[in-house]
Amino acid sequence: MNLKIVKLPSFLKPLLNNNLIRLGSFNDGGYIVCESDINDSDLLLSFGINDDWSFEKNFLEKKNIHCYAFDGSLSKKFWIKNFISALTKLEFNNLKKYIDFKNFFKNKKIFIKKYVSNLQNENHITLSEILDTFCSEFNKIFLKIDIEGSEYRILDEIIKNSHRITSLVIEFHDTDLNFHKIEQFIDKFSLKVIHVHANNYAETNYALNPSAIEVTFSRNYINQLVQNLPNSLDNPNDKFKSDYKIQFLS
Repeated sequence: MNLKIVKLPSFLKPLLNNNLIRLGSFNDGGYIVCESDINDSDLLLSFGINDDWSFEKNFLEKKNIHCYAFDGSLSKKFWIKNFISALTKLEFNNLKKYIDFKNFFKNKKIFIKKYVSNLQNENHITLSEILDTFCSEFNKIFLKIDIEGSEYRILDEIIKNSHRITSLVIEFHDTDLNFHKIEQFIDKFSLKVIHVHANNYAETNYALNPSAIEVTFSRNYINQLVQNLPNSLDNPNDKFKSDYKIQFLS
């Protein structure tokens, strides 16, 4: 199957890393990271899990460390709606998912029902508050972020705390409207891009720019640009559509 071409600015070109692995589900919810960064970390912070914690599960199978996961959408209303849907359709996957959620998030794995952003209200929490309240004893933090556009609200905080971050995997949304913000972040962030994947759930604009991309940052890299994407470890987010092939603008 021929891959659809999408185009990204050259500042997103990743540097080579020969220690990449895939964590999480086969399609949407899976990310490519550097295995050495997992081994170097003493805490996993995950912002945005929705109903898929396969990444967190795979990560902690590799290294059994503390994990704090934040998502304001996983409320009682969310689960009740899922249960009603399951009973209506006589499907029990949602019940199994709830049981798995309760079994997974316990002991060193802690779920907190908060949105992560820079907004000041009872439903939101800032990255600085998280680091001060929950993470004061940790200085090697692996950060995973998929918060549906609020990532732009916390980029400055990520830069400020970059000395404590071993790796960052982040999904940027509405990228075609925010390339300038992403470029400024990359210029100021001390970690380097080692992988980029275009989310094929996202549409492209007239210039073939994808509107959502997954980007992995690391301190472990070879000073050589990656030439071909998608990587062999990549899979399409939407399994019913072919993956995107990335061309970088000169």
